[in-house]
This record gives sequence, structure tokens and C-alpha cells, in this order.
Amino acid sequence: MDLLNNKLCSLINKSAGITNKYRWRNNDNDLIFLKEMAKNGEGVETVRRELKRFIGDGISEALKQEKTFDEEFSEVSARIHAGRETMKEATKNRCLFN
Repeated sequence: MDLLNNKLCSLINKSAGITNKYRWRNNDNDLIFLKEMAKNGEGVETVRRELKRFIGDGISEALKQEKTFDEEFSEVSARIHAGRETMKEATKNRCLFN
């Protein structure tokens, strides 16, 4: 059973996340659940299925965060561009009056 638990932990450590700091931030309960399943002698298929779900959830969360970042970045870039255009227009108007 320890071998299965060690293999499971090894798989999780290799597969589920980008960095140690980020990896388990929202998934501590899932990790504990998977370790308990391995300790209690749950079937390999059940553990494998839960592991796939666990990793999939982590990947899904990372993709959501990446999408949110990209949207916010685009929004900020658009505001910066609009601000620059406004400043150019203001400079032209100021030059016309002087």
C-alpha cells in the first residue's frame, strides 16, 4: 500500500501544476482525499480516475486564470492606447491655440 501511495504522490507531484507554490493552493482537500484512497486500498481504477479528475481540474483552473489575465491585459492595453490618442489630440489642440 505504501508503494501505491508513493507512486500516487509521485504522479501528482510530476503532473499537477506549474510551481510548488501554486500547485496545491486550492486543492489540498483533493490531495488528502487521493492519499486516503490510496492508503485505504481503493481500487487502482478508482484512484486513477480521481487522479485524472484532480489533474484536469488543476489544468482547467490554470487555463481560466490565463484567460482572465489575457482579457484584463487587453482591456488595460486598450485604455492605454485610448489615453495616448487623447493626449496626442490635446497636444494638437494646444499647439493650434498657441
